[in-house]
Amino acid sequence: MKKYFITLLAMLLSNTAFSQVGIYTPNPQGILHIDGAKDNPIMAIPNGIQAANDVVITSTGNVGIGTINPNGALQFRNNENSRKIVLYQNAVNNDHQFYGFGVNSGILRYQVNSIASSHVFYAGANDTTSNELMRIKGNGNVGIGTDTPNSKLELNSGTSNVSGLTFTNLTSASPVSNGATLGVNAEGEVVTVQGSSFTPAFGRLVLSGGTIAIPLTAPNYNILSVEITEPGTYQINYTVRGQMLNTGGNTSGQGFATAFLSTAPTAGTIISNTEILIYNVSTVQDGGSATGMFITTINTPTTYYLGVRAGGIGDAQIINNSNGRTSISYIKLSP
Repeated sequence: MKKYFITLLAMLLSNTAFSQVGIYTPNPQGILHIDGAKDNPIMAIPNGIQAANDVVITSTGNVGIGTINPNGALQFRNNENSRKIVLYQNAVNNDHQFYGFGVNSGILRYQVNSIASSHVFYAGANDTTSNELMRIKGNGNVGIGTDTPNSKLELNSGTSNVSGLTFTNLTSASPVSNGATLGVNAEGEVVTVQGSSFTPAFGRLVLSGGTIAIPLTAPNYNILSVEITEPGTYQINYTVRGQMLNTGGNTSGQGFATAFLSTAPTAGTIISNTEILIYNVSTVQDGGSATGMFITTINTPTTYYLGVRAGGIGDAQIINNSNGRTSISYIKLSP
C-alpha cells in the first residue's frame, strides 16, 4: 500500500511540475495564459478576436500580448495602432500626446507628446555621461552636432571652416553635370548659386569703320552694344581711342572726351562709376586711349551700350585703325 501511495504522489507531482497555468481560461496555450476578457472557448484554440485581449508566456520564454503565438521575446497583437507601446503619458489620454511607439500602414511611429519635445539619440561616454548624437525636434528640424537646429537639417562639426558633410563618391575631379550649384551664405546656410552649372562665356565686338565724330553738343550713347542673355556674373571690358577733332575757333583751354557704359542708348541711363577719361588736351588731333572695366550680375537678358561724349573747347573723334581699336567685350566669371 505504501508503494502505491508513493507512485501516485510522484505522478501527481510530475503532472503539476509540467502543467500549464490558465487564468480565466480553462484551456491555456502556454506556460501562463491570461484571458483578460474571459471570452476564450473551453476546449478550442482562441481565434484572433478572442486572443486580442490575452497574454501568453510560451515554453520558450516568449511573451505574447494580444497574440497566443509570439515569435519573438516580446510580440504584440498583429494590428495597426498609433499607440502600440506607451513609455510615458501625461494626464491626457489620446493616440497622439504620449512618448512611445505605434504602427500604421507601412509606418513605424516614433512618438513624442508635442512639437516642443524631441527625438534624441545618445551613446554612452562613460559610467556617468552620455553624448548626444542626433536630435529630431518636434517641428521637424534635424540637428547633428547641435541640440538647437534652426533649419530642416543643421550640421555642426565643432571645427571652424569644416562643414562636417562629406560626399564619399564625389571628388574635386568629378565631372560637372547640369543642375544647380550649391554655395554657403554669410549665415552658413546652404543655398543654390544663381544659374545652373557654370559654363564659361566670352564675347568681343570691335568698332567697324574708320572714325566717328562726337560733337560737343551731341553725345553718342551707342558706339557699340553687347547683349548678354544668360544669368550670371560678368566682367565687361571696354577700350576707346580718340582725339580732339576741332575747336570751333576756340584756341585756349582744354578739350576732353570720356567713355561710359549705359543700359539704354539714351541720356540718363549711364551706369555709375563706368565713365573713363579718353583724353584731356589743348591741341587739335591730340588724343589718347582708355580702358574701363565693369563687373555686374544679371538675372535676365541685358544689353550694355558703350557711349562717348566730348567737353571743353573741341569736338571729339573716335579713331579705329591699326594703331588702336575701340571695342567692348565680356567674360562670364560665375553662374
